Amino acid sequence: MRALVRDPRRASLPDGTKLVSGNIREPPRFASHLDEVGALFLAWPFLTAEGADSAVQSLASRAQTKTTIVSHCLRSVMTRKSAGR
Repeated sequence: MRALVRDPRRASLPDGTKLVSGNIREPPRFASHLDEVGALFLAWPFLTAEGADSAVQSLASRAQTKTTIVSHCLRSVMTRKSAGR
């Protein structure tokens, strides 16, 4: 299991978790860590959808990645993406 975290020293995750330092709003910095990832769970940590378009686009570009996104503020972003807009 891999986890994208802002500060690996402060992360409290199960033993064996590979910590990847990064920021979800900077997809180019974490996209390479999606290689060989079969599933992804994203809990959007912000109160607005700012930056979500590029993050979702980067995640969606990985064909082998099944993504679950949990966030109230991203509903409109995901609706636009599924409608092809």
